[in-house]
Amino acid sequence: VIVIITVLFTLGVGRPHEEKHLEPANSYSCQPTRTINGASFYGKCTCKGKVLPEGTNCLKTDTRIDNEPTGKQGKCRNGDCILNNITRGCAGETPQPKKGSPPPVGCAFYCGTEERQYNYFSQGTECQHIIKGPKGNEYVNGTCQPSQDRMICVEKVNAPSAC
Repeated sequence: VIVIITVLFTLGVGRPHEEKHLEPANSYSCQPTRTINGASFYGKCTCKGKVLPEGTNCLKTDTRIDNEPTGKQGKCRNGDCILNNITRGCAGETPQPKKGSPPPVGCAFYCGTEERQYNYFSQGTECQHIIKGPKGNEYVNGTCQPSQDRMICVEKVNAPSAC
């Protein structure tokens, strides 16, 4: 048995999946789908018909506070992934996207390690917006614009040429 396990890890079978999907391709696999900051996260809270222990780290695809789809962290409760609560905060922090790097996805940034908080980049900040395309998710350039009580990434649209 030890030889078989060693061979599987050598071949990479025992490594966490790196796909963008949060649920493993084999939903009967009881392995974590991601490792974030050293912690294992599962794509669902059930395995082979059984419920994972209460408080197990999980990921769930949901819409962020800036309307971008993403995998969000949560904890398993009664077989469901209950998302962690984050509050608006990050007072005094106004990070700027790094020069030479692609713009951030969406208009929200996050801070805090003990208590996760979020806030928004300022209006006009360049960003990327995720749209569903014929081949899956596509990223389009935009700028952060206010929408009700949040800031969202609005796709740049070229104005038609004047006649």
